[in-house]
Amino acid sequence: MRRRLTLATIGLCFALGMAAQKKSHIVQPGETLYGIARKYGVTATSILAQNPKLADGNHIEVGQVLVLPSNANVTPTTEPAMPVTGATQQGAAQPVANAGSYSIPVVARTEPQQPKGYLGSGCKEMYLIKKKDNLYRIALEYGLTIEEIVAANPELTPDSKLKKGEFLCIPFSKAELEAMKAAQVQQQQTVVAQQQPVNDLRQTTTKQKRSRMDHINMGVVLPVKEGGELGSKMLEFYRGLLMAADSVKSQGVTVEVFAYHSGTNVDDMNFLLQKPALKKMDIIFGPLHREQAPTLSNFCKENEIRLVMPFSTTNNAGSDNPYVYQAGANSEAVRKSAADMVTGRFAGANFIILQTGQADDRGNQFTAEMKKQLKGRGVAVRTMTLGDEASYEAALNSFCDNIIIPDASALSCTQTLCKQLHNYTQNHPEFKVSLIGYPEWPTYNASTIAHYYALDTYAYSTFYRNAADYQTQRVEQSYKKAFRTEMGHYYPRYGLFGLDLGYFFLHGLAVKGDYFDEQQSGLHYTPCQSAFNFEQSAPNAAHKNQQVMLVHYKTNQQVEVIK
Repeated sequence: MRRRLTLATIGLCFALGMAAQKKSHIVQPGETLYGIARKYGVTATSILAQNPKLADGNHIEVGQVLVLPSNANVTPTTEPAMPVTGATQQGAAQPVANAGSYSIPVVARTEPQQPKGYLGSGCKEMYLIKKKDNLYRIALEYGLTIEEIVAANPELTPDSKLKKGEFLCIPFSKAELEAMKAAQVQQQQTVVAQQQPVNDLRQTTTKQKRSRMDHINMGVVLPVKEGGELGSKMLEFYRGLLMAADSVKSQGVTVEVFAYHSGTNVDDMNFLLQKPALKKMDIIFGPLHREQAPTLSNFCKENEIRLVMPFSTTNNAGSDNPYVYQAGANSEAVRKSAADMVTGRFAGANFIILQTGQADDRGNQFTAEMKKQLKGRGVAVRTMTLGDEASYEAALNSFCDNIIIPDASALSCTQTLCKQLHNYTQNHPEFKVSLIGYPEWPTYNASTIAHYYALDTYAYSTFYRNAADYQTQRVEQSYKKAFRTEMGHYYPRYGLFGLDLGYFFLHGLAVKGDYFDEQQSGLHYTPCQSAFNFEQSAPNAAHKNQQVMLVHYKTNQQVEVIK
């Protein structure tokens, strides 16, 4: 884990970076450039920039000394929780004046046993209900009325019976709220006074770098009025952006949201871009349709506006535009990053390709990438055939970890191989195995997931929604309360995707300003579903999301997300 750095500390480190002694790392057996970059909280690209002799970084040697970027974290740091509040629904066809009129009670991510409140959530703390508790006693203990507690917990009535083990939102008292509002007003006045010179620069034709942003104009250009399932997904994603905007607003930052229906073709986009308001945006999220992407990309480049392309439909658009951020990861890049993570994490293990006899493009491509990377590291790869116990015994090694990677990902095949491997390892406890799987594996049924735990399974993916996670549950409840409907049961969930992506950029711009790109590694947050790590292949190229995670089903029935 990594220790949290305050903004002041980050700024100090940046200012003194040139004068400080260069940081370095000695390559250890089994390490990869990706793993080293992740260890120090920097990007692989930034390490390559400091070590030009590495070329593409595919060949590093044990004992080699790598010079690290000045912002590398040489001591462990901790990622703080991401605060989230909600937003009211806004009309998608016209500009939105603000992102929400009230906050939804959502607490910061913590252990379920002791969740805490925070000022932006509406909850001072979360109370664990004990046996024989009732609303009257709890209200008396906290100096509140029953009506105030019920108002903060809309699922209750004044006559509700409380259930032991559940949590109750304890709201701030009226006196506390008034004091906090007064403090917030004072803080905003101070920020405005300090940032007035920066705001004046917004009126000039030449943009100058800002160290933070207290006012953000966010544009949304998506087919939010489209009919059917597509329209529902886009509307849900947009609502997630609104929740992110409202969360950042609770931190004292003004966020104005301008949302427009994009239509489907280039003519629709050209017509839309005639609107003067869009030239004043600090950031735009969109589009969905591939044919519209070059037009919007060129517009943002001309006007120096950050453009976040959320979906893989626009993967190749704007690749030569440094203002573009491609959040939808390319499938080939995902495979390479996932294989790099697996080979780096299990250095010294016995790698085995499990041949299922199924035709599966995803499985064949991933296992081919694994073989390529392992061969480059001088690691032998064994094979075994599904259901053939003789081949199991020939391939498995009782003296080290056995990493088994099937060449197919389909549900029927996964169920069969999990059941057979589980039975085999129970009968042969001398073999320690871990199973490596695919992005769709976390969506499979409970009986299959039970085998994942027994087989110490890892599934690579660019996103993961833990349905049992307390924070995820609270966010989804908040969405339902704000928009009077549940998120669609899609994979991934578009509302959570919009929330994670929107918060990453809005919070990042608020605290880093125009230094956002250089200081991404200092943006620590815990996403509900999707994580991001944007890198450039060249100074004038687009920023592409390189974040891949391993979802680890541990033998103690816990789920761990490794990034």
